[in-house]
Amino acid sequence: MFRWSKFMKLSKKIASKITIIFLIINVVTYFYCETYLTKSIKNIEISQMKNSIGKVKNIINHDILSMSSSNLEYSRWDDTYKFMKDFNNDYIEANLRDLASLQQQNIDFVIFSDNEGKIVKDIAVQNYLGINDSSAKKKITEDIVPVIASKKQNEMSGFISTEKGIFLVSALPIVKTDGTGEPRGVLILGKAAGSNFLYRLSRDFNLSLSIETLQDIKDYNFDKEDMSVKFDDRNSISGYFLVKDVFDKPIASIRAVAPRNIHNVAVKDVHSFVCILILIECLIALAILILLHQIVTKKIAVIKGFVDEVSATGNISSDVVISGNDE
Repeated sequence: MFRWSKFMKLSKKIASKITIIFLIINVVTYFYCETYLTKSIKNIEISQMKNSIGKVKNIINHDILSMSSSNLEYSRWDDTYKFMKDFNNDYIEANLRDLASLQQQNIDFVIFSDNEGKIVKDIAVQNYLGINDSSAKKKITEDIVPVIASKKQNEMSGFISTEKGIFLVSALPIVKTDGTGEPRGVLILGKAAGSNFLYRLSRDFNLSLSIETLQDIKDYNFDKEDMSVKFDDRNSISGYFLVKDVFDKPIASIRAVAPRNIHNVAVKDVHSFVCILILIECLIALAILILLHQIVTKKIAVIKGFVDEVSATGNISSDVVISGNDE
């Protein structure tokens, strides 16, 4: 009697070869996705993070321009020029009693200083904790006023660091409306670059912003645009840009943290693709085995059975009956 189990060895060999081939295809495909595709996705993430950081920087620059514009309205004005001579409080009552326009720009304080750096008048526009710290205002005044009073610079706008934190300021000399007259002091508008400032910057983006010290970022590599990007883990990416003060010296960095949505979606898609590929390969392997069985191994089995029968009976007059017209 012919035993089909002998011919199962051929099918097993074919199945093992097919499995090895498909396994190699899967390994190559997976490593391609993990290396080249992942690298491309990381480049996209870096580009998007730098784009987001650029938008944050643009908002900061817009804030600076807005503060400078408001500063110009007060610092280049005959009434302000007169106030810096007689210090008449009527000027304050008439022009700075209503602070709504400054509050809308999120300006925190206004400082009138003489050319010696002495604060003549300071006004708290916002009333939350920390803004009215006199030591911070004194430090800002002492750093900025001598530069403008000596006419080394006509304007100073940007960040400045104090022991109480980092502030964004705009400082202009106080002159007449037509820009003439010997400056009688310096007008400084400022806002604290703290949590409220960062929240206003981040609310239009899917970012979490914070201030990092120079010590925190000492090992980071910044590009020519003063930006750096680091992957925190599989779920978040951080972008940094250097904060330079009004003297063009680095004083800190603003860190932006964003979820790695693109990466996570891509990883899921790659895993799904590999699973679907394995399923398709299994179906193809099954189809190949069935076809090989019908076309090859089944007929070989019939021939082998006939040979065994002739060997056992010695009847060589029998015919082999195989359907089909294959060789």
